[in-house]
Amino acid sequence: MAALDGSAAPATLHIAREAGYLWRIEGEEHRSLFGVIASSPELTVGKLRLPPGRQTDWRRHGGDMSLLVVDGVVTALLGDDGVDLSVNDALYVPEGDAYRLENRSGRPAAVVCGVAPRYLP
Repeated sequence: MAALDGSAAPATLHIAREAGYLWRIEGEEHRSLFGVIASSPELTVGKLRLPPGRQTDWRRHGGDMSLLVVDGVVTALLGDDGVDLSVNDALYVPEGDAYRLENRSGRPAAVVCGVAPRYLP
């Protein structure tokens, strides 16, 4: 790959496949599987899997979060308000706002999310 000035650019593109995600269990009361796709001091991107009937704990992040539903239907709770999100629906949660995700359906659900600048509060 060439840089804009024509010199050789360092390799900066990295392919991330699901088998290579760093999977971990998140939550204390309601456990959920979260795969870290990429993480830097400025951005964390991951995939959350929610089996039927499962939910996450109430969460807050140290940065703004955007998520995209990639499988199933997810109910997002923000305070007392809830909204059902289907495949290709997206949601934005500002830094510090509490939210919870639920899978009230009978099939698996998954979302891909990005949080910037800090994943942890």
